[in-house]
Amino acid sequence: ADMEVYLGEERICSRLIAYRAPGHVINERRRKAKRAVQKSGKTLSREYLEWLDYSFYITNVGAEIWSPEVVGTIYRIRWQIELVFKQWKQLFRMDVMRGTREERIRCLLYGRLIMICIVTRIYALSAWYCHSTMCREVSGVKLIQWLQRKGRLSRAIADNMLPALMEELLKSFPKGLLKQKRRR
Repeated sequence: ADMEVYLGEERICSRLIAYRAPGHVINERRRKAKRAVQKSGKTLSREYLEWLDYSFYITNVGAEIWSPEVVGTIYRIRWQIELVFKQWKQLFRMDVMRGTREERIRCLLYGRLIMICIVTRIYALSAWYCHSTMCREVSGVKLIQWLQRKGRLSRAIADNMLPALMEELLKSFPKGLLKQKRRR
């Protein structure tokens, strides 16, 4: 369903889009909801369980730009991008810039963005390697910490030895940089 709604005091014209979620998503939502109410001793109403069957999105992007079918996909991609930016902000301390001069702040920001680009390339290569050779996933956080430890990445860049660093990393890929297998 795709309908026009008006939100807030300003009555902003928006679209409310709802569609039935895939079966595995519905099952996961119901499992989480049941687990949450078990702790309080309550039961889930039939109406609430029916609401869990649907995904709802609100957007002000017109139907001529985004069809209802693509809105869910775009929101999922947007969420993944937000998670990546949050991780970058935390790991590269984007919120901590020493100095007050605009030129210094700009230089620090560009330096960190360049570092993010380099680390993203290293992560992509590492992820491909681990998936193809070990059928495992790399932990981005652990990889970045490994690169920062002992100044490995900074030294490799300063000495123009980035290929050697990559060779060292891939030759004996540390198991500690892999995501832990989840137990369910």
